[in-house]
Amino acid sequence: MTIYSKRAQKRTRVYIRRIARSLSNRMEMGKEQSLTEVQKSSMVIARRMICHPKSELVYAPLSHLFYIENDHYFIRLGDNAVTITNGKFSYYIWLPAKCSDDLKNLFYRILESRKNNIDKKYDQTTLQNLNEIAKNLEETHGR
Repeated sequence: MTIYSKRAQKRTRVYIRRIARSLSNRMEMGKEQSLTEVQKSSMVIARRMICHPKSELVYAPLSHLFYIENDHYFIRLGDNAVTITNGKFSYYIWLPAKCSDDLKNLFYRILESRKNNIDKKYDQTTLQNLNEIAKNLEETHGR
């Protein structure tokens, strides 16, 4: 065997492994797309609560848990699971990783949107206060 044929064999093996991994990942993604009715319902409820303007959103960075509170309903979103509680009942629902990640990304986007709204209010208030200070300085010290 020549050196060239050994390299060609090695490249072929690497190429085949990559194709096998790609197919395996695609098959797993296909499995994750089929959700039960309970999982679908929990996803809808979680999305609605995350997007609701009166919902309180809390992220715990050390435990990597997401909390949503709206009226007497609570949701805790962790790794591949959502827990929905209303004070009397608690439902723990397993979710595929992709669905869980989708909910977390929605949570981040809504939280970022709320932060931007607060930034705008902060900037408006700051500008009003600065204009007030400038006006007071003009009145007391003259032009």
